[in-house]
Amino acid sequence: MRSIQISAGQKKYIALIAGLTFLGIIFLSLGTEKPPAANYTQVPAQASSADNADQEQKLAEILSQVEGAGKVSVQISYSSEGATSYATNDKLRTQDNQGAVSEEQEKTIAFYNNQGSEAALILEKKEPVIAGVLIVAQGADNAQIKRDLTTAAAVLFDLPEYKITVLKMKGGD
Repeated sequence: MRSIQISAGQKKYIALIAGLTFLGIIFLSLGTEKPPAANYTQVPAQASSADNADQEQKLAEILSQVEGAGKVSVQISYSSEGATSYATNDKLRTQDNQGAVSEEQEKTIAFYNNQGSEAALILEKKEPVIAGVLIVAQGADNAQIKRDLTTAAAVLFDLPEYKITVLKMKGGD
């Protein structure tokens, strides 16, 4: 029996022909309906005031641990609410009725199976953007404590110090 030898260049050519044939068969089987395309829809985040209050409370607890700070209250303001981008499946159906062409577009949020339950497929989640922080502390009359509180908040939120204000609490010593 005689063996056939195929060179590396010929193998690449055969693989290319097979791949193009496979793609041609797929495109022919699709017909006029376009396959679903993975797109995204951006939805504003539903950051609740409870989440914001929780963040403020945690910051106040941390800052009250600074020596000499005393009782601390915090208010955080936001410049944006944040947003969540979900993956979507888009279908475009085209119908030809005696020369009149109509198109219908359907967009649905993509889901995936997460340990037995379905969950929306999140592509990107943008957190709310902090515009500034107000800190009211009993020990804020001391310049060093004021600097320490400002620096701590700046580091925690990656904010420039000019966006943080520290004021003395009334009636506090």
